[in-house]
Amino acid sequence: MARTLYQILGVPENASVDTIRGAYVQAAGLLRDAGKRSSDELNAVKQAYEILSDPATRARYDRTKYTVADATTSSGEALAGLLTPRAIVWLLVVLGIAVAGAAYKVREQRLARLEQERIEAQKLVEEERRREEAAKLEEERRLSDLKRQEAATERDLARASSQNRSEALRRDSAARSAELREKQLEQQREREAYRREQAERARIERENRLQLEREKRLLRELEANRRPTF
Repeated sequence: MARTLYQILGVPENASVDTIRGAYVQAAGLLRDAGKRSSDELNAVKQAYEILSDPATRARYDRTKYTVADATTSSGEALAGLLTPRAIVWLLVVLGIAVAGAAYKVREQRLARLEQERIEAQKLVEEERRREEAAKLEEERRLSDLKRQEAATERDLARASSQNRSEALRRDSAARSAELREKQLEQQREREAYRREQAERARIERENRLQLEREKRLLRELEANRRPTF
């Protein structure tokens, strides 16, 4: 004999979820570890509980009001009773909504990840720009200091060359000239060190520009991937 899911659990149609749960626990406890018929009945009780304990599936069941065959009915007949055309339509609708929701969630997660990567790439570009500006200012300051030192050395050499009036002045001038030449040598060594440092800085800047170009290319790819496709 066919019964409704409420009749299988032995509860009224307006029963609460707690009442349905209690009826399922009681019925399952009585039917567990019994023979084949009790096993079939236990499956029917379990299916009834799974449908009626969820408000969404219960609401759909209440609209269709299909019945379920007794345990004495063959499994094919029971399945036919459960899978009415209307129930199948509702099942397909639920599956479609679930698939669409999962696809939307995956798309949103992917867009969020792309947005985060775009923000990180922009931060790297901005940080690289600040480093280049600071390095340029430091380079200009050092070059200005070197020019001032060279100008001071040239003035000292000119002043020393004019002190040739006496032997004492000549000895002083020679010592002064030697000191100035030593300064010139020291400045020349500094200029050579500066040129080597400039060459190293230029190499580092080339590497930084290459890295910046790779980051910009990555940023453009991320922006392109972020555009929705139709």
